[in-house]
Amino acid sequence: MRLLFSEGHFVAIVSGQKMLTLRMFREEAHRFKKHQIIYGEFPEGIALMLQVTADTELHEARHLSNEIAREDGYTSAFDAREGLKRY
Repeated sequence: MRLLFSEGHFVAIVSGQKMLTLRMFREEAHRFKKHQIIYGEFPEGIALMLQVTADTELHEARHLSNEIAREDGYTSAFDAREGLKRY
């Protein structure tokens, strides 16, 4: 399984500061399982094998909390919803 990360996430992920990644829901999107090994690719030209720390959780964007959005590096839930529209 291959996961493409957006720019600026490499240091936060490898250091353990970032423990979750928000994604827009697509029916065909892969649902990650805890302990699954994935191939993470970063725009900085780095690729790593990563272990998933929790099963994929599905949440409606309108119920996204500021706290969860901040865990993914956004400033607020609004910022996260706007940022995810690009994908």
